[in-house]
Amino acid sequence: MLFASREDLEQLTATIKVRRDQLGQLHALEFQTGDRVYFDAGNRGIIRGVFQNVARKNAIVKSDSGIIWRVTPHLLHADDQPR
Repeated sequence: MLFASREDLEQLTATIKVRRDQLGQLHALEFQTGDRVYFDAGNRGIIRGVFQNVARKNAIVKSDSGIIWRVTPHLLHADDQPR
């Protein structure tokens, strides 16, 4: 890779992006509408809510406080805690 051309590196980058998107979509398929999920929103802390659906690259989650979040699917985890 140290001696790869710019074109080769751009092609590799594009391939990695496509594969990352595919993995995110596969992860999102683990959830069904209505499943309880949570994710870490950084400074905002852990957000718990209900999985709604997948819109292109993002999962739609309705938090327990009523806010709709668009989250990359690989951040989601199944939530076993009751509401």
